[in-house]
Parts: sequence; C-alpha cells; structure tokens
Amino acid sequence: MPRRLAFDVLQRVEEGAYSHIALATALDRADLSSVNRGLATQLVYGTLTWQRAIDDVIHERLKSGIKSVGEDGRLLLRLGVYQILFLERVPAHAAINETVEMAHALVPELVPVINAVLRRVSREMPNWWNDADRQKKPARYLGQRWSVPNWMSNRMLQLYGGVDRVEPLLEALSLSPPLWMRSRADDVPEGATPHASVPRAWVAENFNGEVLEGLKDGRWSVQDIAAQLVGHLTAIGLEPGAHVLDACAGLGGKSLHLASLGLKVHAVDPNASKISMLRDAAASQEVTNLTAEIVRAQDVRGDFDAVLLDAPCSGLGTIRRHPETRWTKTEADITNLAKIQSELLDSVVHLVKPGGVLVYSVCTWSREETSKQIELFLARHPEFAIQKPESELFDWAPFLKGDYVALDAANHNADGFFAARMIRSK
Repeated sequence: MPRRLAFDVLQRVEEGAYSHIALATALDRADLSSVNRGLATQLVYGTLTWQRAIDDVIHERLKSGIKSVGEDGRLLLRLGVYQILFLERVPAHAAINETVEMAHALVPELVPVINAVLRRVSREMPNWWNDADRQKKPARYLGQRWSVPNWMSNRMLQLYGGVDRVEPLLEALSLSPPLWMRSRADDVPEGATPHASVPRAWVAENFNGEVLEGLKDGRWSVQDIAAQLVGHLTAIGLEPGAHVLDACAGLGGKSLHLASLGLKVHAVDPNASKISMLRDAAASQEVTNLTAEIVRAQDVRGDFDAVLLDAPCSGLGTIRRHPETRWTKTEADITNLAKIQSELLDSVVHLVKPGGVLVYSVCTWSREETSKQIELFLARHPEFAIQKPESELFDWAPFLKGDYVALDAANHNADGFFAARMIRSK
C-alpha cells in the first residue's frame, strides 16, 4: 500500500533519516507496481516539500492546534491534506477515505478529528498565504506561499534582490527534479533529450525499462547537469592523463566523471563505506585510471595538476531532491559549514602544482559558502587567481558567464550549484 509506505518513510524522516535513503530502502522491500512506487515517492517528497503550507492549513482547523494530535496524527493529516490540495491524480474522497482507514489502524481515537479536518479542507480548498504580504512582508509571503522557512526566503531576497526574482526560483524548487544522466559513450536511450552543449549529458522522462537496463550495465549514471558541469570545469585545458585529486569524493560521481574524461584520478574521503561503493562502481565499469583511498583531504600528500574540492555544504540548492533540508538546516549550519569549507580550502592549497588548477564547488547558494568564501580565500592566498571558464560548454546560459559558475532550478533546470576555477601562479 503506497500510502502506508509513505507514512512509514515520513516517520523515519521525523527520526532524522534522509528521505531518499529511507524511501529507497522501503521501496526495495515492498512489492509494489511501478505506478504505486511512483505514488509513494510523490507522497513522500510532496508532503515534505509543502510541509509548512500543509501544517498551517491543519493548524487553523484544529481547536487545540496541530500539536494536539501527536506525531502519528500529524503525519496522517499531512498525507491527507497534501493529496487534497496538491495531488490532482487522487480524488479528494479517495484521499480522505484512505487516510481515515489508516487512522483506524494507527490512531483510532483520532478518527473523528482526522475525518472532520480532511472533509473541511476538501470543502474549503483554502489558500495558505496572504497576497497582501507580497509587497508588505515579502519574506513571510514567500515563506508561506512556497513552503520554506522565513530565514531562507529572507536570505534569498537579500541575495537575488526582490520578490520578482526570488519567486520563480522558489516555484522551481517546489517541482519534481529532472532525471539527468551521463553516458559513458555517445549512446542515449530512445526518448531521451541530449543537452545542447554538454557532451554525453541527457535528461530522461522517467526510469523506464531501457533507462534502468543502462543503469544496471553501467552505460550511464544518474548525475545532475550541474554536477557534470563541475567535472568539465575541472578538466578544461588539462592534458589526457593529468593527475587530479577529488578531495571530498563521497560516493564518487564526480571522480568517475573525471576519469571518463581521460584524467588520472585519486579520490579520497574519510567515509569507508562511500569509498567502498566508489571502488565497486569503478570496478563494475572497468575504470582503471581511478584510485580511491580512505583518508581526509587534510592528510593527503603529493602534488596534482588539478584539485577538485566539492566541499560539504548546506545543500540548499538540492532541496528539490532532499526536501527535508528545508526544515533541518538552519542559519547556524551555514556559519559552521563556511568555517569547515575555509579550513578545507586552506588544507589543499599545497597539493596544487604551480600552474595547476583548484576548483571549489558546493550545491548551495548562500553567499558565505559561495562567492564570499572565494573572496576570502583569494585574500589569504594571492598565489591563486580566478580563471573564467573559456569553453563553449559554458556558453549555453548567460547566467554562467561571470567569474564563477552558478546554476539554479529556474534558469537551468539544474540543482543549485556554485563553482570557482582558480589557477596557482607559483
């Protein structure tokens, strides 16, 4: 049953699990049709995305407020309200009946309350924002309308300037993300749409049989176009066989991409399970120009033609894929992560050969983690200078033609990403 599976996953997320991991684990264990797998996925991600809006609607229709129904009651109401307000494929009466049926099994004492709230929402189909706030209190309006914390919408207003610029970004972040892929060769499945400028990058409509088959045999990999662009930014101007360090490799998507571009890659990460998975992926794809080591970037020795530092970050650019990030990240996290990023940058400078390349990337947009981080780094290390990306790969979007590469969901149909390419002079 997709709704019960979604409920169980949302419980796990409340306990601190990552939604994509909890959902993948639950789907692997469930015997669901492809249609019901899709419904369960939509229920999980949609409910998390619109959580603030849904909670506001529920809270206003409970005399004692949303906390009065406890965690299970709250999750059931969220699932029901999400289907009524946002999921056109499910009739309101079906959403109500299914939710009430689950309530009989999970919280029988709350059945009358849950039934009454859902029926009232179905009758009223309420808005959860005030249009008058758009000009008077723009941060609150954006936060309520697009279901993000006020601090996040306020920061976006400061960064991008004005509701008219921020609202399309938040609207794009409320939609399902595209399924970007990277091929090992030039082949793509039927129905896929290749990127106009980025080689071997394409977008699929869904995980159909041909796409799944290609993933299983290693012909292509899931990788957002923004992450692919970081690999190309690193590889520009490097000779085949140039020695590259991926200093925070994680699961190694960028390491494998760099290796596919003919570079000799050394990937490091302190997480043993991630390095093990990267080694397995490299072996299955018969990649011989990549080594992976369980070690911190700070403890690497040697010198490299290029170093990629894809640093730990707040992940605010990926909230389409990880919607719980809206509710788990705080402004304090940004400050703490910016300090870690600064320390990591300082720790790898000695690994870059004179004339070599240092690429810094993060999947976020906060100024402390992006342009300000680089400005402070260059002030500390005058031996480095920004090198603008001179390649037709970066001509496809005018937004990219500055000193940095910056992508977002609204303008590029990509994850929010920032990257800077720097050259060491001595």
